[in-house]
Amino acid sequence: MLPMRKPFIVFLFLLPALGFGQYSFLMDIPKIDGESTVNIDTRVSLTKKPKAKNTKISSFSFSSSKAIYLGSSGIKKDFKAADFQPIEVQLPIDKSITEWHERIFRGSTFPTLDLFMDKNGTPLTEVLHIKLFNVSVKQLSYGHSLDIPAYILTLNYDKIIYAVSKINTSGALIGVNQTCFDIKNGTTCTDTF
Repeated sequence: MLPMRKPFIVFLFLLPALGFGQYSFLMDIPKIDGESTVNIDTRVSLTKKPKAKNTKISSFSFSSSKAIYLGSSGIKKDFKAADFQPIEVQLPIDKSITEWHERIFRGSTFPTLDLFMDKNGTPLTEVLHIKLFNVSVKQLSYGHSLDIPAYILTLNYDKIIYAVSKINTSGALIGVNQTCFDIKNGTTCTDTF
C-alpha cells in the first residue's frame, strides 16, 4: 500500500493573453511614472486608487500553497509565511528594464508596490488589488507569451495585502474582501486599503 500524501493546493492567479482584451493589468511603483494613464476619477474601486500614471504589464502571477477562500465572512486568514511564493510580473519587452537591473545589482528595495487587475469597460472596474511591502527583485528573466517577448520579474516581499472585489451579476461593484499577512513575522496583520 502506498503512503498517503498530504494534499497540496496551489492558488495561481494568472490571466493569459487570451483574456487580455477583457482585462487591464497595472503596476503602480512609488515615485515612478509609467506610460499608461488611468482615469482615476471614473475608475470604480473600493480600495485605494492608483496614481494616474502607471506601468502597464501583461500579467502577474501569485501562488500560495493554500487556497484563498472567499466566503461570506471574507478571506480565510490561516496562512503561514511558507505558504507564500514570490510574485512574477510579466512586462512587454519594449519597456526600459534599466531600473530593474539596477535594483537587482544594488540589492535595493521598493517600500511598496501595487498590482491591479481591472475589468475593461466604461468605466474600468477593479477586480483585484495586491499591495506588497519591502519589495526586492529576486530575478529578471526573459520569456514569451503567445510569441511576444517579455521580461519576467520575480519579486520577493515581506508583507502583502490581498483584496478581491465583489461584483454582482449586473457587473456592479458591491464590496471587497481583503486580508493582510506579514510574511517576515509569520503573522496576520490589520493593514487595509
